[in-house]
Amino acid sequence: MFLTACIETLLMRLFGYRKFLVLVYFFVINLISNFLVNITYQNVYLSISTWLYVLLLELMVVLFEIGLLGIMTGYTGKMVKCVFFTNLISFFVGFLLFWLPYM
Repeated sequence: MFLTACIETLLMRLFGYRKFLVLVYFFVINLISNFLVNITYQNVYLSISTWLYVLLLELMVVLFEIGLLGIMTGYTGKMVKCVFFTNLISFFVGFLLFWLPYM
């Protein structure tokens, strides 16, 4: 959870978001969304494939983060792309670190 928030916040900084308060806000949003996804994944059973379930959860995270970050920074195309790509990159880092070794 902490690793994801760190990776995504660092990526947001690299994508051009420099204001400290925006980065802290995004970091906290990431902690909250990651916590909610982990709790949901562990406690809600859906009769669909694991990959589809994870994809749906990730989509909800992206929408959640866009919604909350947009309140602070404005709903721009740049912000939407940054949130999408930070989540995509951190998802693949998580996959490489935590899923791939067990496949």
